[in-house]
Amino acid sequence: MKKQKTWVEINKENLIHNVRTLKEPVKDAVFAPAVKANAYGHGICEIAPYVLEGGADWLAVDAYFEAKKLKDSGITAPIYIMGYVLKDELPGVVENGFRMVAYNPETVRWLGEIGKDVNVHLKIETGNNRQGIDLKDLSKFIEVLKENPCVNVEGVATHFANIEDTTDHSYAEYQLENFRKAIEMLEEAG
Repeated sequence: MKKQKTWVEINKENLIHNVRTLKEPVKDAVFAPAVKANAYGHGICEIAPYVLEGGADWLAVDAYFEAKKLKDSGITAPIYIMGYVLKDELPGVVENGFRMVAYNPETVRWLGEIGKDVNVHLKIETGNNRQGIDLKDLSKFIEVLKENPCVNVEGVATHFANIEDTTDHSYAEYQLENFRKAIEMLEEAG
């Protein structure tokens, strides 16, 4: 039998301390650490309770199956799905009270067809060029939201491109300006 050359050992007290330390400067905001990808390989159902004990308000995951796994394990904290949710998973999102990202009109219309309240966070494309609502499409997207009143906009987000690998933050500032423009448009639309 071969011995493992590597392993991961998590100290519960250190993890809780680290989460508390991260929560402190943002204590007036909702704090939702990502536990996606099986808590980055550490065990989503094992790690999530400690993250919550450390002060997390919500848990963030990438996919519906991760949110469902957390809920089925007894997690009662709000769960936010940051990745794309397939059409056939949307009824489960609504039924379980999960929050989710929305950035295409089809998803909003499908949620509207379900006809029950659901909280979404709009993802704005500000320059990462991956996914999100482009500023030029935001006005039309707002109209789709107005046509589907059960879809509640609870938050707005973006994704900064390469912000951690540079000391020149001019592109991040450009993205932030685009994000602020989107917020203005949303506020003006009510």
